Amino acid sequence: MTRSRKLLWSAGGLAGLVLFLLVCGIVVLRSDWFREQVRQRIVSEVESATGGQVEIGEFRFDWAQLRAEVRSFVLHGTEKEGEAPL
Repeated sequence: MTRSRKLLWSAGGLAGLVLFLLVCGIVVLRSDWFREQVRQRIVSEVESATGGQVEIGEFRFDWAQLRAEVRSFVLHGTEKEGEAPL
């Protein structure tokens, strides 16, 4: 094999690897597992910032429009039991 042929094979292999990693990344980012990880991270960060307890029913992210949506967000603060949350 000549040097140029080796470089061509190496470049093709590298391009294939990049494409494979890109497809794997897209699959992971669109998975329910990833959405749950993001939802748990949001809950953790808001609880840490506010000192309250947070409930999030659902987290969605639309990759086409780069839009995030949180549904059923409840922040429990210092209210007594039976009182409405914040």
